[in-house]
Amino acid sequence: MLKILFINNPEYLKAEDVIWFDVPQNKEKEDLISSLEIGLNFLVGGTNWDSLDENLRTAEWTSKKKVVLSHHFLPKLNEKDLKTYLCLLNEDSLIVDRDNKELPFSEENVGNILKANPKWALIVIFPKNLKEKISTFLAKNN
Repeated sequence: MLKILFINNPEYLKAEDVIWFDVPQNKEKEDLISSLEIGLNFLVGGTNWDSLDENLRTAEWTSKKKVVLSHHFLPKLNEKDLKTYLCLLNEDSLIVDRDNKELPFSEENVGNILKANPKWALIVIFPKNLKEKISTFLAKNN
């Protein structure tokens, strides 16, 4: 199931209680992970996929429990790293309610769900023009 959202002009989701990070278009895995680590103030450092995955899953690095990773472009990673990055984001994207239940979300309801004060939310956004490319890439590489 694809859990990455494809929204043009997603800035309407910005709010005081949301950590918003515009992901740069890095060419190297280490630079991408490092920019996320610095930009999001991760507690656990490291420039590998496991450390990124751990940080995105645990949320121990922030008191705010809503995070949006907004991409304006696909990172210019090699195919193997791009696959790993997109799969990781797709697996880690979730919204958990106060009863520890994962909530389904879509482009249409993500704003309302973020306002509903979830226990934890990680929303990953790419522009709509990348939906087919990312969907095809993930389907072919899973």
